[in-house]
Amino acid sequence: MSTVVIGSGIIGISTAYFLSQESGLQADIHLVEANPELFASASGYAAGFLARDWFSPSLSSLGALSYDLHKQLAQEHDGQENWGYSRSSSTILGEDNVDEDFDWRGDGQSRASTTKPQLSREAAGPAWLVGSHANLDIMSSDDTTAQMQSVRLHHPAKAVSIRRDSLGGLSSIIISYENSAEVAIPCTDLVLAAGAWTPKVFSSLFPSSSLKIPISSLAGHSVLLRSPLWPPAAFPHPSQTHGTSNEPSNPTDLMCHAIFTSDPADYSPEIFSRLPGHVYLAGLNSSTYPLPALPAERVIDEASIATLMATAQRLMGNGLDVLKEAVCWRPISAKGTSYLGKVPGEQGVWIAAGHGKWGISLSLGTGKVMAEMLLGKKTSADVSQLNLPSFSADWGDYVSFAERLRERAEKEGVDLLLIDTGDRIDGNGLYDASEPKGLYTSEIFKEQDIDILCAGNHELYRRSSSESELLTTVPNYQGNYLASNIDIFDPRSGDRVPLAPRFKKFTTKNQGIRVLAFGFLFDFTGNANNTVVQPVRETIKEKWFQEAIRDREVDLFLVAGHVPLRSEEFNSIFKAIREVQWDTPIQFFGGHTHVRDFSKYDSKSFALESGRFMETIGFLSITGLATGGKRNEPISDALKDSGTKAALASPKFARRYIDNNLFSYHHHTSLNSTFFPTSHGQNVSAVISSAREALNLDIRFGCAPLDLWTNRSPYPSKNSIFTWLQESVFPDMIYDASRSGKPTLAMTNTGALRFDILEGAFTVDSTYLVSPFINYFRYIADVPFDVAKKLLLVLNNDFPGLGSAAHALRAKVPVSSEHSGVHKETHRFDGSLATGGQHQIVLGDHDLDLLPGYTTIDDAGADGDDTLHSPITFYLVPTFIESRIRFLPTTPKREKSTDTTEEPRDPDVVDLVFLDFVQPSILLALKFLGADYHEVDTKSYMGEVTLNDLIGSWVKENWNGKC
Repeated sequence: MSTVVIGSGIIGISTAYFLSQESGLQADIHLVEANPELFASASGYAAGFLARDWFSPSLSSLGALSYDLHKQLAQEHDGQENWGYSRSSSTILGEDNVDEDFDWRGDGQSRASTTKPQLSREAAGPAWLVGSHANLDIMSSDDTTAQMQSVRLHHPAKAVSIRRDSLGGLSSIIISYENSAEVAIPCTDLVLAAGAWTPKVFSSLFPSSSLKIPISSLAGHSVLLRSPLWPPAAFPHPSQTHGTSNEPSNPTDLMCHAIFTSDPADYSPEIFSRLPGHVYLAGLNSSTYPLPALPAERVIDEASIATLMATAQRLMGNGLDVLKEAVCWRPISAKGTSYLGKVPGEQGVWIAAGHGKWGISLSLGTGKVMAEMLLGKKTSADVSQLNLPSFSADWGDYVSFAERLRERAEKEGVDLLLIDTGDRIDGNGLYDASEPKGLYTSEIFKEQDIDILCAGNHELYRRSSSESELLTTVPNYQGNYLASNIDIFDPRSGDRVPLAPRFKKFTTKNQGIRVLAFGFLFDFTGNANNTVVQPVRETIKEKWFQEAIRDREVDLFLVAGHVPLRSEEFNSIFKAIREVQWDTPIQFFGGHTHVRDFSKYDSKSFALESGRFMETIGFLSITGLATGGKRNEPISDALKDSGTKAALASPKFARRYIDNNLFSYHHHTSLNSTFFPTSHGQNVSAVISSAREALNLDIRFGCAPLDLWTNRSPYPSKNSIFTWLQESVFPDMIYDASRSGKPTLAMTNTGALRFDILEGAFTVDSTYLVSPFINYFRYIADVPFDVAKKLLLVLNNDFPGLGSAAHALRAKVPVSSEHSGVHKETHRFDGSLATGGQHQIVLGDHDLDLLPGYTTIDDAGADGDDTLHSPITFYLVPTFIESRIRFLPTTPKREKSTDTTEEPRDPDVVDLVFLDFVQPSILLALKFLGADYHEVDTKSYMGEVTLNDLIGSWVKENWNGKC
């Protein structure tokens, strides 16, 4: 193997070092560095601070490994003498004139973001810190923090382009030395470790790729000082009292200090004493300070240096010598943690970047883990949450994918149909943040050439969205949009009309397959009053449907529906067709339940559902269909009566669940990033990017310190998004001034939260992913608590009257319970996958760790998932949760207690607060409990504040650190 690492900072060098150690003499390793000066950015101008246990859960294993490796290398190679390794204590310096809530640490980057630090005021402070030490809080001891300062180096040299072999794999990389010709270096694996410049390097080497590496730069100014109070020999050990001049008994006991504080200039200084006798001061950071083409082109901002020096003189006194002024750029990832692993869609391309302020601390662990991954070994740290997003393809990539598959279909003389089963709106900022909603998405969606599509329930919740379907989406698809059981009152005439054509008959271009298609919605009752959803059992009795299914010139019935596969609605349609067409193949495409599933009705009738939220592209293949549209021989009357050629056909059905990422797209089109994108698809991706920018979707509200799951963590638990809503958001934010001080019982259905919160940046877009609905709060005043406290039990047990509405109100589990049991999905597919004569095990050999993902078992078995994954456990959650707010605190009585004080009692009455969407269910449940409340008894609570607003406001107030 020949590995090229782009970037010779500490991450790149660590990767090359451990790769050489792990692989021995067999490895051919190259480091490529474009800047004339080595270590000219964060690796050369950072503090060199190391921590073992300051990291969020996704980084904790890597942080511990890396710290131990730093310590091990220092012991083996005299790190104190050779690069200034020393032990260090870490201290908060509190000041009375600084906001107490100022968080210097940044959520998601230190242990303080997920646990409260153990603080102590008993240790001595550093001699070089002037003034009172009364406000010093020790964050960590010298046992967990420290400091430090057969591979060919190509320097200075710029990576220009890549070359591939006949199979699409990397073969070489072209580099250009300064003032010399280009040179080809053999390359089977390429590691991108260029820090803040990694996105630019990737886009220059892979210009046709639509993948955007989600890393930005954070500029930080710093000064390196010499203090007359900091000669190493005078540095006291923590066991000594502050102010003594006793020297350490052993030079190896020399210890440095890290001081974290706040400043009146509204920034958070970080100050580090270092061997052999320097003090490093930084913390003045900016995400808008421009990233130069190369670190050598940096420009230092004198005003920033002046601010730092003012801080230095205030905290360390006079007599300071300035040894160096600097600015460097740290690579900040969108999720707030590093990215380590394969780059989706690019064979042989890896990434090791996005470490933020922890680059040096995490460097050795990163290098070792990257070397292990490159060599196919089990990693020494759990980095499973640090890979680039798997479901990373956008609608433009999907357009390219469809166009490439159609090109292939044309060459092979087969037909490709694109099916969409609804719910194209809600759940993303691109739709929800615009005014009117869908301003951009309707134009984006129509760029995909969809053959059959139907409506989902989300298109019908609001009058405005259903009218947009009628007036915009239906015309956009020119007869391909079908609405077999949906009517709408046309706003132009007031007449009740079909939302779209009831059915469509067409003949495929290449094979002449005669298809009769329908588009259904399940028996939905939550639609706005300008639409009518006719129950399926009534629709199939209508004359038009009965006449349509009796057409003998049909080779395939195609039923697209926003309908669960294993539902009475689809079963009724199947039976109706089978009563008159006993042997014609029927293919159902379903939706709504958010699962990957494949169901068999009979030997010629199957149904496919393709997951949720465009995480999955479902692929169905039918071979052996009759081709009555291109028959050359006459058909007898007897054969016509029995269903034409379809009766003689023996079709075979196969399915595949494709992860929606570029790696999958490239594999199935046999194209790489250079040749895969079409100009049309790239234009659509560009429109998406422009729309996101116009809507400010990437503006950051805060940084989530941990993952919060809808179904991947049990409820209640610290990683349950519903526990977070119940215990943190609602108690902090549910408040109406007109009901000040009133005990409140707030309720919501779990289906109101549509998606997970992932550790890292929480943006404007995140609020719509999590809570896309326009849900306002209502309340009923002074409900007897004896009644209100029983509501949760009633609502979560599908009381009489709630019926099928319970499913719509509950957060959906994205796996089928048909084969997996009621509480979790733990099945695993074990075996190779074959597609078109090729074997695809995209994550490597079976012995390697697999990324978590869907592991589906359906009626056809366990071979449907296109990519091997380790199984994810999914948990069912209740339909409703409640939060008790402003209740008097209760203290349990202690056994044998002599305290006769009466415990606080539950309130007599409460304000019952709930989302307007669940008001009908709340009123039904109250009625079931014997409480006679009606719609007129409910009132607005908190005015025009939605659940989306509530979550966004809470994040701004509580997660306001930088990632």
